[in-house]
Amino acid sequence: MRMTRVAVVLAATGGLVSAAMGTAFAGDGATAAGGSSTGEEFVTFSEQNTAQDGRQNNNCAQFDGEELSLEGSRTRTRCVTGDVSFNKHTVTRNAGAHAVGGDVAGDLEEQNTAQKGRQNNNCGQHNAISTVDDVSLTDSSLTADCVAHDGSRNKYTKTETAGARALGGDAVTDLTEQNTAQSGKQNNDCGNDNELNIELTEGSRASASCADLDRSHNKHTVTKSGGSRATGGDTTTGIDQQNTAQDGRQNNNCANISSFDLGLDDSSLAGRCKNLDHSHNEYTATKTRGATAQGGGGLASLDQQNTAQTGRQNNNCANINETFDGDVLELGGGSEAAASCKNVDGSHNKRSLVKDGGARATGGDGSGEFFEFFQASQQNTAQSGRQNNNCGNLNQTTPVLDDSRATAHCLTADHSKNDRTVVRREGATATGGDGAADLFEQNIAQSGRQNNSCGNANALELTADGSTATAQCIATDRSTNLDTVEH
Repeated sequence: MRMTRVAVVLAATGGLVSAAMGTAFAGDGATAAGGSSTGEEFVTFSEQNTAQDGRQNNNCAQFDGEELSLEGSRTRTRCVTGDVSFNKHTVTRNAGAHAVGGDVAGDLEEQNTAQKGRQNNNCGQHNAISTVDDVSLTDSSLTADCVAHDGSRNKYTKTETAGARALGGDAVTDLTEQNTAQSGKQNNDCGNDNELNIELTEGSRASASCADLDRSHNKHTVTKSGGSRATGGDTTTGIDQQNTAQDGRQNNNCANISSFDLGLDDSSLAGRCKNLDHSHNEYTATKTRGATAQGGGGLASLDQQNTAQTGRQNNNCANINETFDGDVLELGGGSEAAASCKNVDGSHNKRSLVKDGGARATGGDGSGEFFEFFQASQQNTAQSGRQNNNCGNLNQTTPVLDDSRATAHCLTADHSKNDRTVVRREGATATGGDGAADLFEQNIAQSGRQNNSCGNANALELTADGSTATAQCIATDRSTNLDTVEH
């Protein structure tokens, strides 16, 4: 008998309609610190530590250590923020956001997220799903949707903050972590699955979508930030991590899967990130220390993605990190796995100044002192500038495609108008880690405008039968720049 279709919808909506004049705000920021365990070595410790500070932050529909089985059903996560406020002669100062993971003597599975700024979304994260078929969908859908819309008016405003810090915890045995630090405007951290086993059959769909729209007007504004720092934890055995630090405007970190087992049959898996900037900025100054992502270290196998992005319209989406042994990414029966990242800049900038400390991504080390037969697989990406895409990158995966499609699509379009603007940044640095045995790495550093890093496969073993695998990167520059300086 066919099961009755049931819908589970989780929604959070924030709307800010206000006027602030001659106002000062001060605070100590937000801190989330995970607990610690000194128990037996074979105990599993699961945590999600989230610290958010600023305006219109969403933290919704987080699942920690769950088992999910859907048949003829759907579950949806939707987070929406809308800002049409008016702010004049306002000052905001605080200590930023800090998320610190706990330490454990056994296995540690964590997500540590720190977000600071305006319109941050942290939604639809699945953490520590470690037994067979924990997420099973039959003729069903699983959706995460995050939307941020900024239509605010800001004049003679000043914002100072210490930025965002995400620090991973340490483990004695296996360590699986996602550490994300974002500082700036319109940051999305959604649909990232950590330690996941998932089976989709009979037309099921799983998708994560993040969208940012900026129509704000900013005049005579000053923004100072300590930047973003994401630091991975250490372990004496195996480590699987994603460490992401993003600082600037319109950053997306979505649909990134770490340490997973995936099977699709006549089904689809999609990650979509979209940024639209139609803001007007005149006599604005922005200063930040940039973004730093530091990988953790392990004595055995080391599988990591360390991403640092600073600037405008950065996408970090649909990056798959470390799958389990065997044929673990299986697409069959007309299935499709797709990643799409899109940035469109139609902003107007006049007499604006931007200074940042650049982007730094550093891989962790796998010493392998007693485990020389283990390998290290890493992707270290640092991007600094405007319209950066880092999407559809596969690290240490074994995909099997049967009558199916796998697609990564990255698009940047610059229609901005820039008049007498100055941009100063320290550039981008990507440094690989060390390994005592096999070492598979991708180290990418891009600085400037319209950078694409997509469809990069690291330590890949691909099997395809009647299928297609496509990676496409497109950059279009129609911007107008008058008396501008970049160095």
